[in-house]
Formats: sequence, structure tokens, C-alpha cells
Amino acid sequence: MNKQEAMLLVRKLLDQQKYLYTRIQYVKDVDNRVALVDISEVDTIHLTYDVGEPIGEIQMSLRFDKTYMDKLAFPHPIIVNEKYILQITRFLNFLNSYNKTWNGRFYLDEDYLDIAYSARIPYYLLDAYPNKSMKGGVSTPIDLYLDIKYLLFKVSKGIIGAEEAIEGMKELWRWVNK
Repeated sequence: MNKQEAMLLVRKLLDQQKYLYTRIQYVKDVDNRVALVDISEVDTIHLTYDVGEPIGEIQMSLRFDKTYMDKLAFPHPIIVNEKYILQITRFLNFLNSYNKTWNGRFYLDEDYLDIAYSARIPYYLLDAYPNKSMKGGVSTPIDLYLDIKYLLFKVSKGIIGAEEAIEGMKELWRWVNK
């Protein structure tokens, strides 16, 4: 599978996911500037999903390289307060230890104070397992953000600490996984 075939497959499968995007934008990186372009020149698809309060929306970009697709999903607007970076990092580390999957990982970009969920999906996986790859590529990060949004927001604003958020997630996931 090449880049063009991967983009066409992903675009087709996007409308079959359990979450529908509220906005889609096709872009191409031109000299480190994002430009709107003809669909045939696309190298990135930007999606926006409304996930409700307190986060608002999740923005996701699917960037197509020569042999893989990079996925990046993050809350918008930015919710991190710099004073609580350590607490947020501890909470995200717990989430990653629980979410042992090839579908991605959370991290905190301290330069931009942004929380992100990222993954790299090689085209050979997308080709062999298109539905599973797209579920992991799109639905999994949205599912996770929906699960964590209240606790993540509270930790990012200093309302609760990481330990309380971790206990809350353990309880939620214990109930969900029964």
C-alpha cells in the first residue's frame, strides 16, 4: 500500500467510524506552512470532534508519510496549567501503563502545554487490518478522552491530584470492564 492508497482508504473509512467528525480539513505542509490544497495533494487530514464539557473538542491530525500514517489527537483549547505539569504527567503515565496497546500513547508537550495522544500506523497494518487500524486510529483516542476528560481537566487545573484521578480511573475502568 502506498501513501495515496492509504489516504483514500482512510478517507473512506472515516465516515464508517462510531464518532463523526464535526469538521474536516485537508492540508499540505508547504515550506513549514500549512496550506489548503486540492485533495490530490493532501498529506494531512485534520479532524475535529465535539466531546462536550469540560474539554470541548478533540482535534486530530492524520499525517501521511511514505510508509506510515501518524495520528495526533489533543484537546482544544489547551487545558494545562503549568503549575500542575508533574501531576498531569503522573496521571498520563498511569493511563499509558493501563492502556497497553499499539494504538497509541499519551504525552505532555511541555513546550506548548498540550496533552496529546499519538501513534504511528504503518501502511502494511492499515492494508492488512483496515477496520481495526481505523478503530484504533480514530475511535480509541476519542473513547479514551471521553473516559478521562473530567479527571484530566480537574488534574490540569489543580482541583485534584494525580493520585485521586488515578483512583477515579481505576474505579471507572473496573466498572466498565465487568
